[in-house]
Amino acid sequence: IYHQSSRQSDAAVLSAAPIFPSEELLWDPHSVPPGNTSLASNVQSLSLPKLNTRFLSAGDYLLRNFHLFRLECAYEIRGDIVDVIKRMRPALKQ
Repeated sequence: IYHQSSRQSDAAVLSAAPIFPSEELLWDPHSVPPGNTSLASNVQSLSLPKLNTRFLSAGDYLLRNFHLFRLECAYEIRGDIVDVIKRMRPALKQ
């Protein structure tokens, strides 16, 4: 049945997706590698989904760039949050 159902268009997927990453994407280690240098040496880079066998159309190009933009934003935002938390030096008082 899945093969017979119609696929959502790329425009519908893009219009429903937020421009900036959600909190789930920010802290998902499978989507965005950790920015910590001690951990980054053990983590391999994550790849994008494979291209179709056809040539890259303008829509495919824009969709891939959108996904890359969201992943780069998530990486940078998470790095900034971690940096700020370290500089705040939070302490747990009991």
